[in-house]
Formats: sequence, structure tokens, C-alpha cells
Amino acid sequence: MKFGVSIPNMNLLTNGEDTFAFAREIEALGFDSVWVSDHVTIPRDIKSQYPYRTNGTFSMGADNALLEPLAVMAALAAATTRTRIGVSVLVIPYRNPVLTAKMLSTIDVLSGGRVILGAGVGWMAEEFDLLQSPPFEDRGPVTDSYIKLFRELWTSPSPTFEDAFYSVSNVGFEPKPVQNPLPIWIGGITGPALRRAAKLGDGWQGIRHRPADIPAAMQKLHQLLEEEERSADGFTFGMRTPFAINQDSAPEEAIPLEGTSQHVRDDVRRYEEAGIEYLVVNPRGQTLEEQRTQVRLFAEEVVGKL
Repeated sequence: MKFGVSIPNMNLLTNGEDTFAFAREIEALGFDSVWVSDHVTIPRDIKSQYPYRTNGTFSMGADNALLEPLAVMAALAAATTRTRIGVSVLVIPYRNPVLTAKMLSTIDVLSGGRVILGAGVGWMAEEFDLLQSPPFEDRGPVTDSYIKLFRELWTSPSPTFEDAFYSVSNVGFEPKPVQNPLPIWIGGITGPALRRAAKLGDGWQGIRHRPADIPAAMQKLHQLLEEEERSADGFTFGMRTPFAINQDSAPEEAIPLEGTSQHVRDDVRRYEEAGIEYLVVNPRGQTLEEQRTQVRLFAEEVVGKL
């Protein structure tokens, strides 16, 4: 199993010094990747239901500090030398697709081929409206369209593309990404998300799911890949979820990856046994130093003892 760490570009990181120091520490600890998250700005009045909490509420408010993920990824390309640099998940309909494709290919070139694009459709209708993105109701087909356009721009010597949402012709697009393909991991566990992963993705990344939830998703993904006449070889099965190591004993039905180091190690093994190959962890903590301490503990007490 490979391991990545998500850094808090949406709440605690507000300057370059702390951002670079955290990323370099993650690299020095031996993690395979460092990840950022995507929101541009948070409206003050949100009626949309957050899909990754049972109560549907989003924990961040309008006054939280947000560093834009693609800009942070470019900075991380200069701050690190080995780790992959991922975003999970970039809300694909938020941004102009040609500009987004150019920014991602630029970061891939500057990093020497280290970008991983986690791609999703988004959930906050109010942010769609604020950014004057395509209609929220069209976010699924728009995401599919833009991913296909990314591929065309990144691979074709003379990109040509046309569908109901975007058209490109008679244009150059250089330089291409170093990676061919630049990996796209589709986020989400809904039926459409799994179908999108099997049809258009190089991998899948579940978000905040329990180990017990994984086998059904894995079975469906393998079925869908077979229907698309695609091999699972080279397709990455991933998960991104929070963790917290503490001295409290955890009951059997506790939140995954939260409790003693032994409990967290056991949960990591459960994810691996369920078929997860790449685990990206979000350290819990109210301060940046608390999160950095959690990452050190995870490296020493979990990864180091598996």
C-alpha cells in the first residue's frame, strides 16, 4: 500500500513558509504524496447537503482561509523533489477546462511528472452559482465532457473536440504533461461516480468510507471495468479519510482510523484487505502543529510498524 497526506490548505495553512515546511516534512517522512483540497470561496448561506457527514453540514465557514489548490500544487512542485502532488478532488466544472488543462500540464512539467488529478463533480450548488459555473444540475455530464477534453489536449498533436458543452479546434497545446497519461482518479462512491471511474479514470478514490463499505464498491468497479473492456491492472484503487491517533481505546464500531496506534494500524490493514492500494490520510487537529504531530505519529506508529 502507498500512503499520502492531505495538508490543510482550506483552514490552517495561510502562508508559504508553513506550507512548504509541512510538505517537506511529509516528503522526509517517506510518504508517497502530498494532497490539497478544492474550494474557491465559501458562501455564507449554504443550503446544499454535504455528502460526507451524516448530518449534511459542512464544517467550514465563509471566513475560513482558503488557498486555491492549483496554485498551491505549483508551489509544492518547487518545495518538494520526490513526492507526488495530488488534488482531491478538484471540482471539474468550476473552472474553464482549457485553462485547467493548461495549469495541470504546467504543474506536471514543473514537477517532473508528479501530478495526480483527483476529479469530482462537486456538491455545493451555491459555489457553482458564485463562480458562474455551468448549471449545478449539469455537473455530471459537464465533468465527463471536460475530462475527455483534458485527454484530447494532453495527448493530441492537433487537439479537436466538440460536444454539447465545449468545442476546440485549430489549436496547439504545448507542452504536453510529462506523464502520459497524467493520472485522473475519480472521487465518489455513487453509481455515476463508479461508472465515471471505470469509463474515464485511471483510478478511483473513495472519500471517508469505512472498510466495511469497500468490498461492494470494489466489486462494482471490477464489474464496470469489465463492461468497459478495461483491465484492473494499472487502475488505482484508493481512499482518502481522516485519522487521529490518541490513547483512547476504540470500540469495534468506532470511526475508522481514530484511536490508539494499534487500532489505526488494524484499520489500515482492513482497508488493504478490502482492496485499497493507496491511502491518503487527513490528520485531525485544531492547530497546524497538532496536525504535524499526527502525521509524525502515523509515519512512526502506523506505516513504520505495518
